[in-house]
Amino acid sequence: MEDLRTLRQRWETNDENALPPLARTDILASTRLWLSLQETFEPQLRETADLFSRERWAALGELQARLQRLAEWQSKHAEPVHVDSEAATAV
Repeated sequence: MEDLRTLRQRWETNDENALPPLARTDILASTRLWLSLQETFEPQLRETADLFSRERWAALGELQARLQRLAEWQSKHAEPVHVDSEAATAV
């Protein structure tokens, strides 16, 4: 059984390598993270496309409906969120 010191060292190393919480990342960093994940998991997504396509299409439809509701809410209650044009061109 590992001693407590070894477990703490592993935990600290894990914390150092952890991704920052999404709430603290900007749009550009979030986009880069998403693209990295997409690149990593694209082969698995292609291999399982037939198995999970129905669920993925349903999830996509739900996401689009949520985004539509958000856009409607923003048009009534808030200023729309604009991406910094410099950051948008950097992606």
